[in-house]
Amino acid sequence: MSGVLKFAGSSGDYGPSKFVVYGAPFDSTTSFRSGQRFAPNRIREASSTLERFVFERNVNVKEMGLFDAGDLESTVSPKKMKNEVSRNFKNLLNDGKYSIMLGGEHSVSIGIGENLVDENVSVLFMDAHPDFRDSLLGERLSHGSVARRMIDVLGIERVTAIGLRAISREESLDPLFSKYNFFTTEEIRRYGTKAIIDKLFKKVKSKKIYLSLDLDVMDPAYAPGVATPEPFGLDPFQIKELINVLGKRLMGADIVELSPPYDNGNTAVLAARLVQEIISSSDIS
Repeated sequence: MSGVLKFAGSSGDYGPSKFVVYGAPFDSTTSFRSGQRFAPNRIREASSTLERFVFERNVNVKEMGLFDAGDLESTVSPKKMKNEVSRNFKNLLNDGKYSIMLGGEHSVSIGIGENLVDENVSVLFMDAHPDFRDSLLGERLSHGSVARRMIDVLGIERVTAIGLRAISREESLDPLFSKYNFFTTEEIRRYGTKAIIDKLFKKVKSKKIYLSLDLDVMDPAYAPGVATPEPFGLDPFQIKELINVLGKRLMGADIVELSPPYDNGNTAVLAARLVQEIISSSDIS
């Protein structure tokens, strides 16, 4: 891996660190706005403006055992990036690390699933889109196919989504989609975050959860610098509330789809703060 910038000024050795941040600079399957390959370092830069101390939990994320491993090797090949993510995540999992990947577009998450097959772990997507296409623009390892590829290896009962609001007709007519566990933004608005969390926990039977957070789950008013913005999204407080409740069940996460060329800087800061929320809400101490 390479990289000079460090998330939240992290330092120290890999061995004793409990949390490992790494970047996946990749945007080759992007179908609208590109530039996600610049996101990992932009999130690191934004993290330097934030307080490391999370007041409400009385913890300093830098002191929780945080190591920034830099970025995975750059490539334009979806298959090579998928394999690189898979190899790296497997090593981190074997070392007992809680890893947080900074995307990159959402296709970088595909490499995670094959390492969870034998783990008591489900995957939760926070996303405006189902990413349920079998392929997009002729590519099966696409940002529009992430959930479908995850289901291929884990089964549909171990994959769930929150925040959907832009579902294509193609996806809606897929027979498998009718079996998919997901919650729309409209459902969250109508019933409230707590009720959706209760329903989520009834459906997710695995002991642990891997969170894949696409920043476009939030309304563009809060997160304008994303690759495929979609109106009528969630607000940051709703995401924070979800992370607060999920935190103790999370075993790893990724934050994807920041597109710095389209950002005014606010989306990168929000992404950095969400990393801090994920770390500080965990039950690792």
